[in-house]
Amino acid sequence: MLFHRSFVFTSILANACGSTAPGPGSDCPVQCNDSAPAPTGCTAPADCGPTETCEPDGRCTADVAFADSAGTRNAVCSREAPCSTIADAVATGRTDIRAHGTFTERIVLDGGRTVRLFADPGTTLTSNIPDLPVVSVAGTGTSLAIYDLTISGVTNRVNVVDIAPASGSSSLELHHVEIKDNRGLAISVGDGLLTMDRTTLARNADGGLAVFSTARVVVTNSLVVNNGSPTSAYGGIWVSSDATTHNQISFTTVYRNFSVQGASSGIACTGKQTEIVDSMFVSNGLVDTTSQATGNCQFRDTLTYPGAPPAGQGNLGMDPELVDPAHGDFHPSCDSPAIGAAGPMVPLAGATAWDLDGRQRACGPAAIGALQPAAPTQGP
Repeated sequence: MLFHRSFVFTSILANACGSTAPGPGSDCPVQCNDSAPAPTGCTAPADCGPTETCEPDGRCTADVAFADSAGTRNAVCSREAPCSTIADAVATGRTDIRAHGTFTERIVLDGGRTVRLFADPGTTLTSNIPDLPVVSVAGTGTSLAIYDLTISGVTNRVNVVDIAPASGSSSLELHHVEIKDNRGLAISVGDGLLTMDRTTLARNADGGLAVFSTARVVVTNSLVVNNGSPTSAYGGIWVSSDATTHNQISFTTVYRNFSVQGASSGIACTGKQTEIVDSMFVSNGLVDTTSQATGNCQFRDTLTYPGAPPAGQGNLGMDPELVDPAHGDFHPSCDSPAIGAAGPMVPLAGATAWDLDGRQRACGPAAIGALQPAAPTQGP
């Protein structure tokens, strides 16, 4: 059997909060409920039947196609005979796909279909096809949700994830996905709805996230770091959307992104209103202290540094004192002004209740940004 790795899920249901207290051997407070509750039901595909998979909420669900890069080209795509490509799994017409291994191909979904792709830990996707995005979604009613996949190493200068303008009001969800180390733009959305939760966009040469035309986005608990370059059109996030519903970005950390001179390297907002809450924009751009944010973004309880804080309730213009961002640690240190800076307007429930690490946020006020303070070192 080729599917053998455990697939550990995090419940999205918030528990009752306990107290916050210093941890042994550390001055950094223990965050209230900073560990996920033990999952109930299944935790891995092997816990379910031969044609089922284990969903994030612990349920075994049938109607599953299995793809393993060590499998074979076939139309069955069962657990015992997995197909070797995700495309073959999509072609079965089943709603859920379980992926394992390293795939070099494209994912294309259209025609009003609904598909959920669950990736085992360590599963990666790349593509060597020029001029075409790696993940493409189109068509009215089309819906694609991707869980726990890494998309990396795309050397062609393409949009890695793409919903084209006027392509139908499709839906794309990215949950705990990493899009990193690609030559092109990580995500381009010109239509429909993008939901991005606990997702990392890192070191994509042409930028992080671009939203335009009639598209709408909801982003939470995500990390957008080191994207773009001094010559790229996009830096971290660029929103120029005419969608009738507001775009929303919350509990997101945007750090050290770059774009062409004169453009905001952190976030730029034009078009309809984009609401940004409980987030931070730090060290974006080269030397321009105004390059954290430009345009008509609406900020609340958000930190920008360097430079003056943006207008709005509860905004800060202070060094967030991240632990070691140069080496990939974006947790706020114990003395960070980001701790306890989250506002009361965003309920810590559903997607906002869990940070990028999958740790439940402190009972309010929580830390802003994608990550809570790192768990303290415990004494003997």
